[in-house]
Amino acid sequence: MRAEQLFLLINEIDERLIAEAEGNTEQPVEVVYEKRFPIKEIITLAACAAALVICVFTVMNFRQGITPPDNSNSSAVIVNSSGSENVSSADSSDTSETSETSETSDTSDSESVIPAPTVSLNPEVIWGMHKTFDEVSARYGEITSGNHNVYNFENGFGRYVWDSYGIDPQQPDRDTNIEITEGNGGVRMIDNIMPHDLINGEFTALGFEDFASQCGFEIVSLGKDEPYTMYDGYRTATFTHPSYENMIFWASYSEETGVIDDDTLFTIKLNVTLNREVLWGLGKTFDEVSERYGEVTSGNFNTYFFDRGWGRYVWDYGGGIDNSFSDVNENIEYIKTRGGVVMMDNIKAVGFLNYEYPVTLNYDQFAEICGITYTGDEEPPSMYDLWARAFVHPLYENYTFVMYMEEPGVIDETTTFMVRSDDF
Repeated sequence: MRAEQLFLLINEIDERLIAEAEGNTEQPVEVVYEKRFPIKEIITLAACAAALVICVFTVMNFRQGITPPDNSNSSAVIVNSSGSENVSSADSSDTSETSETSETSDTSDSESVIPAPTVSLNPEVIWGMHKTFDEVSARYGEITSGNHNVYNFENGFGRYVWDSYGIDPQQPDRDTNIEITEGNGGVRMIDNIMPHDLINGEFTALGFEDFASQCGFEIVSLGKDEPYTMYDGYRTATFTHPSYENMIFWASYSEETGVIDDDTLFTIKLNVTLNREVLWGLGKTFDEVSERYGEVTSGNFNTYFFDRGWGRYVWDYGGGIDNSFSDVNENIEYIKTRGGVVMMDNIKAVGFLNYEYPVTLNYDQFAEICGITYTGDEEPPSMYDLWARAFVHPLYENYTFVMYMEEPGVIDETTTFMVRSDDF
């Protein structure tokens, strides 16, 4: 529109100049021109026309694929709130923005890294392991709940568990059960331990790596690949500690959180213990053993294996069995009259000992775990090509035990045991 007006103005100027030249001398051409067509307006219109030409040229070139000049590096003048001018370029703006973003990211990262709580192990909780009923009750006060071989104490740290040997599960009388428990040795397990009892320090969530490194534990397993137990949604992490041999530490934790928190419960348990169930058959009649351990699977004369038994059970035949007799039933009928078991052999280590995880023990470790006393040194291999060493146990008077080892002083899954009455 501005260009069309300019064209009309130019034509009108030409016509006016011609008329003035033909005799109109009232006003000079310059005055007429200045009044009718102000120079400032003409200059403005001319500039607009030039700008229009440039725009048309640019659009046409852009459509033909010609990229306009890159002015990203050109400087721009910015007026701040105080009225002064700040010179900035696109590059410096990008750099500033990148720097600001980087600083924001670094600040965010630094704020998201939370230092691990400072914690330590509370040895008082572990004190109760191996302790007798009398020792625990003297230290931790009155019983608050429990029966049979499991009890809670007023100032205790969880539920204390002793060997159940000799306790009738159907016996409701606590005093009777306590009397038996008092003679069943030391604590085998403490469970339902709260995390803030076992661990010194303030925390709401503690990672297993931090727990292990600060408290001196070694992680055996976090239980993530193990099948669920009766407690769906919970996993069991397993630890060992070099200062507490023959102990396993368990942490039952929520799979959702994956850390030690207020929902976590700890258990401390002896890894290897003497399995007194194995020795239940000592002194028992044939009928008692078969009722508890099932049918005879092999044997004859005065020695028999049973379906759920722990080894070979031997009765005193008293000279009443002829070795030429092959009728098992006749021999069994005779053995039923011969009193109780006088010997057991072929007892495997995995039966004689309760294992949480298989381990190899030396003489001293075995003696401490089982509470036994050796009666002599090891004997070299004999007819069985095995090393042997005898020992006694205070709970089994008038019985002598013998262990048979492939290597002296190496008690492992290959070791077998024998126990016999001193009267046999």
